Amino acid sequence: MALALLVTVHATAKAAPAVSPSPAGMTDSASSMVIKTASTQGTNTGKTSGKTQPNWLKLLPGLSKGCTPLQIKAGKCGKQPGTGGRANGTSTGTGGGGNPVVCINGTRIGASCVCRKGGRLQRVRRNTYRCVIVDQPCHKGYVRIRNKCVRLPTVPPPGSGQDSGSGPTNPGTCIGGSWRHRSCSCPSHMKRVRVGRRSYRCIVPPCPTGRKRIGLACVLIGHDKTEPLPPSEPPRCRPGWRLKNDKCVRNVGTACPAGTERRGRRCVLIPPASIPPIRAGAAPAAPLPQPAPAAAADDAEYEPGEVLVQIEGATPQQIANRLIRSYSLITLSRTQLTAIGVSLYRFGIPANTSVETVVAQLSREPGVASSQPNWRYKLNTDVSGAAPRPAIPPQNATMPQYAPDIIGAREAHKLTQGAGVLVAVIDTGIDETHPELAGSVTAHYNAFPAQKIEPDTHGTAIAGIIAAHADLAGIAPQARILAVQAFTSRTSAGGGDGTAQRIAAGLNWAIMKGARVINMSFARISKNGSDAVIDRMLDKADSYGIVLVAAAGNGGPDAHPAYPASLPAVIAVTAIDEGRALYQHANVGDYIDISAPGVGIMAPTAGGAYDLETGTSFAAAHISGVAALMLSGELGKRPGTRLIERLKQTAVDLGPPGPDAQFGAGIVDALKALGDVVPVAGGSR
Repeated sequence: MALALLVTVHATAKAAPAVSPSPAGMTDSASSMVIKTASTQGTNTGKTSGKTQPNWLKLLPGLSKGCTPLQIKAGKCGKQPGTGGRANGTSTGTGGGGNPVVCINGTRIGASCVCRKGGRLQRVRRNTYRCVIVDQPCHKGYVRIRNKCVRLPTVPPPGSGQDSGSGPTNPGTCIGGSWRHRSCSCPSHMKRVRVGRRSYRCIVPPCPTGRKRIGLACVLIGHDKTEPLPPSEPPRCRPGWRLKNDKCVRNVGTACPAGTERRGRRCVLIPPASIPPIRAGAAPAAPLPQPAPAAAADDAEYEPGEVLVQIEGATPQQIANRLIRSYSLITLSRTQLTAIGVSLYRFGIPANTSVETVVAQLSREPGVASSQPNWRYKLNTDVSGAAPRPAIPPQNATMPQYAPDIIGAREAHKLTQGAGVLVAVIDTGIDETHPELAGSVTAHYNAFPAQKIEPDTHGTAIAGIIAAHADLAGIAPQARILAVQAFTSRTSAGGGDGTAQRIAAGLNWAIMKGARVINMSFARISKNGSDAVIDRMLDKADSYGIVLVAAAGNGGPDAHPAYPASLPAVIAVTAIDEGRALYQHANVGDYIDISAPGVGIMAPTAGGAYDLETGTSFAAAHISGVAALMLSGELGKRPGTRLIERLKQTAVDLGPPGPDAQFGAGIVDALKALGDVVPVAGGSR
């Protein structure tokens, strides 16, 4: 009786569809009769919970799960009658038009297909749907393997031997620095801070209270102005163009200077008729005679009637005004040396007053850091004041460069060419339009505010030996030049002269511009004592890791040690010729560090011409070029003192065994200085 009641309720329920559609015109009672007929036949049996059940009971999945008729009607238990079952992950039901609804990998509820959490419903065809399971992303440090998130293996500790053969691993991030020995290494003037688990950043530490940063130095607030100010930088024109009214215009029919002739697009010096041209393959001619250095027209050690005073503190002008009133001084110039945080005043003293007396009196005044004469400096060249020397035109087939070959520079260029290294040349004006230096001069500074920059042979030759890149091979052809005109042109009266005030201003500008190498091919005229302001500037440059290179001097074997080459932080360079013999006018002393070619050096000169140059000035330029090559590699991350030791250790010994007073450690070897790295192509050493 109860069974018949349940069948009737199921057949008359309107909320659930029938298991099989009734034929047209069949009533509900007829449907129930069909179910009852099927139940009375008992031809097929099934098993539920281990017991034998008739087939008609399988048509009522709700009843087979033990649900009551009221629960089935309310849809709170199992599946309503007629909704079908689920077999092998597929649910079927009645779709539109009487077709069954197929739900693959999901559950059909009514006429809908429902996917489990994380699944996405995709229609396959009409009335057929599939639940696509989308894999959820794993957490950081995990990876999905066979539908599971598995932790990534950790990096084995250094020295454990577990990482052999596994290839390189990423140690982390080092912004502004580089990884060395599993540690983030920052430049000497920067500080390392941690920004993540294995992420670091190199930052410039903040300045103390009352100071602000300008370049690499922390200066007092209110002392950030330099007098005289550097001139504005005009635009640089490419070869074949010139600057006119602040615009680059093409050169049309430009005549060559006197004593030169045009060969192609360049003006070269005309050789005298007494020197026959050298044919290709012929033996090299005997070296030209080297004149003895001529005495300077004015041998005064310092500028007459001038003193230099360094004033520190926040109110230097008040101290200067007090000195002016007390000693009747005249302010000639004021230069703010931001690198060392002082104001350098150049005062004119009253007539009939001794410079030494005023210097001694000013040094005892409160607020004065130091006082000194305005010392004079001369360029280290044996050409100044001598008769003009005939030059041979630069033809590669007849006049090859010997210097890059005997120091190994051509082979070193296969490893690096000094790209991006800033080399400051404190000298005379540089011809920036010369084809050998096109694009090499990054910026320039003129220590003569009332004069324009005047290109000169000496400064142009120094820059060309370092960075020539056209017909000549510079030692570091991709280096960048910071041109500092601190000396008068040799063609003017008293040419080749410099003073401590102008050199200090040029050094300050080069340091603040970020120079990595500073070339100083000059020496002080004074035989005794030191220069306080230059000492202080060079000490600051050395503390920043800047490589300082200076000429050893052309005074001869009996001359006093040249300054600033005799300072411990400066590389003193002497000159040798093609046969590796010492230049006859070179200084001799224990302060000599290393040797380089400096006799008969083919170099560019002012006006787009070329000439042979001789002197320790040009030997120093070769060392500056090698230093630029070293700084462009791994050695550029180390202090400058290590570079000096590397140069000495890899030099080829000359003269008596070991370092000596003539050649120093020997002739520089550019390839060995870069390291024991031999390129795959190009032979071996």
